[in-house]
Amino acid sequence: MKTYIADLQKIKNKSNAIKKAAGIIKNGGIVVFPTETVYGIGANAFNKDACARIFKIKGRKSDNPLIVHASDIEMVKKIGVLSKKDQQIMERLWPGPVTIILKAMPVISKVITGGIDTVAVRIPSNKIAINLIKYAGVPIAAPSANPSGFPSATSGDHAEEYFNGKVNAILKNGRTKYGIESTVIDLSTMEILRPGSFNIKKLERIIGSKSRSPKKNSATKSPGMKYRHYAPKTAVFMFDGDSKKLQNICDGLNNFAVIGPNTFCNKMQIQCKKIILTRHGADDAKRNLFDALIKLDKLHVAFGIIVVSKDMSDDPALINRIEKATSNIKILDKESLLNVLGNS
Repeated sequence: MKTYIADLQKIKNKSNAIKKAAGIIKNGGIVVFPTETVYGIGANAFNKDACARIFKIKGRKSDNPLIVHASDIEMVKKIGVLSKKDQQIMERLWPGPVTIILKAMPVISKVITGGIDTVAVRIPSNKIAINLIKYAGVPIAAPSANPSGFPSATSGDHAEEYFNGKVNAILKNGRTKYGIESTVIDLSTMEILRPGSFNIKKLERIIGSKSRSPKKNSATKSPGMKYRHYAPKTAVFMFDGDSKKLQNICDGLNNFAVIGPNTFCNKMQIQCKKIILTRHGADDAKRNLFDALIKLDKLHVAFGIIVVSKDMSDDPALINRIEKATSNIKILDKESLLNVLGNS
């Protein structure tokens, strides 16, 4: 497949490129585009056949729902059923990196919802995404732009590497603002189904209620609740101690990489590859995490270790992504590392 690729940072007439991509959406095609969170791989949400192609291209399980992106509240009303109170909350949260679960309108196919009667919806704040939806004139169903299970694309280059030749168009616009996916909430139960870019405490102030974790046996209403996610091909594990302890654990080993804060990496005095995850705390780490995991695979090392600092451990969205990427495997000592290496 010939993929139309437009690097919006390098061309003068961005609108023409976005309009061309919007025409592809209207005609049943698949477009990769930037949002403020991560890049999305999108199709007309009213075209179930086009949406089914997203699952095939990504290798995504059919019971893993898609998020539908709208340009305004009037478009949201065509997607899901919302109360006056829901709308008041939405108007305070949107546009932005929050996804809300609604009762799906009949026009929304079960292909999109993963076979259930609710739909995940949001209005993005990224201008390219908003204009793409407006020009297309339809909501766009779009999960994160990545082969299923792998780190999400947070740059145009990631998107091109993943999907050139597999989709109809790719709109590139450099790095995304937040670097991880949206926060997902079900207002009917006040459940945070997925921590994400929007701060949970701020969210709770806006909704006027404490949120809670979803029940273990509840239906999968949101992506990110099920299956392996965000993981590179290279085996990667967590570590939350100091640099001296990690040096002792890894002494005698080679061909591995450490992903961590710059201060930690600078203290590592044994032979290893280093990927700087953050210089400025947890928000910086979130923005860089998926890029770091994609870089890890390009180093062709035997394994990687993600160092979790104290401020990182206090961020639920960041820890959620790291736990998913590492299958929640934590290195405690040399024996635990050798055990997991033996089993990986």
